[in-house]
Amino acid sequence: PTWGDQISATEIYSYRHKGGFPVALLPGYVLGGRLGATLEMNLIAALLLGQVFLLSYELFHSLPASLMTWGSMAFTIPFVVYMGQIYPETLAGLLAVWIIRQIRALPAESVWRNRRFWTGGIVIGLSLFLLVLLKTRYLPLAGTLMLFFFAHLLQRSARLSHKLTLTAIVGGLLAVLIVAVLLADIYLLDRMLQDRLTDSRYMSWMLAGYNPFNGAIGLLLDQEYGLIFYTPLYLLALVGIGLLSRQELRQTAPLLAVA
Repeated sequence: PTWGDQISATEIYSYRHKGGFPVALLPGYVLGGRLGATLEMNLIAALLLGQVFLLSYELFHSLPASLMTWGSMAFTIPFVVYMGQIYPETLAGLLAVWIIRQIRALPAESVWRNRRFWTGGIVIGLSLFLLVLLKTRYLPLAGTLMLFFFAHLLQRSARLSHKLTLTAIVGGLLAVLIVAVLLADIYLLDRMLQDRLTDSRYMSWMLAGYNPFNGAIGLLLDQEYGLIFYTPLYLLALVGIGLLSRQELRQTAPLLAVA
């Protein structure tokens, strides 16, 4: 089958698994086989939790709150399960939290003439590309982080001219990306994407199957598999959101949107 083919009543074929994750596991496999790869995943989980602690401290400047955040994530599901599993979710989480910290740390003044800003922007872009290489499913996450990057820059830009320039640059980059995808579809994929997008029956089936609102209530509240019952982490998050001050809520609202 090729990308997008309907192979069952509820499934389409896609190249979701890319080469990024196997390459990332090479050090562990070379040094110790499966055990080495598992230990590498333990290290990645530890780095992820370290990034969560640093992000919490940067947001609230409270050591007790940061330690509580770190502990509630480190010793509950899903981290106690995923830290010993060879899945890309842990590495994707590490990249996502690290990218958020890098975006927040970008300089606010004279960004267009600041070498640190451009260096950081390039590193963030490469990290987003690596995130997609882990698994195609992380493409929406990478796009959301790009929107967070753009919104953060707009918020930091004091002058209207800077905001307009930034909007024009981002719009131009999106236009170039769309043209590149269309050319790749014509010359490399034999108009496969165009055929899929213009097939109304196929698109209605696909959109219905990938509607994020389908099952959203069950995802949270199902008594067997619902996230609120499956792990205390999500219930604690809801309580924590309710305890935030207005200033803290304004500061963390973009991160809630990313989540």
